[in-house]
Amino acid sequence: MTTDKSAKELAYLHDLYVATDWSVRFAELVDKNIKLPDDGQFLYVEAGTGNHVIELCEKLDEKVEVFATVSNEERLNIAKAKAVAVNAAIHFQNSFPHQLNFPDAAFETAICDASFLQTERLLAVWKELYRVLDNKGNAAFLVPTAGSFGEFFSIYWEALHALGMDEMGAEIENLIENLPTVSDVEDVTANSGFRKIESSTNNELFEFETGDEFLRSPLISDFLFPTWVGFVPDKKQVEILRSIEKVINDSSDGLSFRLSVKMTLVTARKK
Repeated sequence: MTTDKSAKELAYLHDLYVATDWSVRFAELVDKNIKLPDDGQFLYVEAGTGNHVIELCEKLDEKVEVFATVSNEERLNIAKAKAVAVNAAIHFQNSFPHQLNFPDAAFETAICDASFLQTERLLAVWKELYRVLDNKGNAAFLVPTAGSFGEFFSIYWEALHALGMDEMGAEIENLIENLPTVSDVEDVTANSGFRKIESSTNNELFEFETGDEFLRSPLISDFLFPTWVGFVPDKKQVEILRSIEKVINDSSDGLSFRLSVKMTLVTARKK
């Protein structure tokens, strides 16, 4: 799905809609399961527009030096401005999560929000965090796991069938299969060298009153749909979106449409 929005517009939409609804739920999962360091250096990878890392910075002892990376430069600019506004002492860096510009064994604790990372990139990202953690370092990884978005994929299949496009069903199957299971994520963590691996999963619901509200939500249209409809030819996308909206509305029976996401936090120790 293509968009005519600029990188700056998408960054502000991310701050207004993703950070305040999607990311905050991951943040709550982290806060419940992570022990923050008392000293040393702390790293937050893929810090978005900065809300959570700033909150954590305010909780940490002043002896802890806080670093954060953001792979999107426009989001990074927003995060930096927020930190300056509240005098949060955070060292920001524009870098990809699988190519961090830090020395080996630099951090005591690292958190990575991998909620929008491609599954095939997870191992490389996990290995990079393993590299930058010290020998007793703790890590936490956040990722949506298998079973997420099931309601939408079912609607998607029905919408394609209604248009006589059943041959695209295999692509939806790929989307479903590309979501890692909790076991998959634990295996990636172990294969990266980590030990003492534990996982916790919350089932989060996102509600939309109508099919139109679902399709117009920036979280859906600008951040999830590009992956979900990327295999659809541009000239067919509008037709398919209309079909999705119709299926949602026809099947609602006066109820809101719920999209469930299995948000999983995996924690581990380097040695």
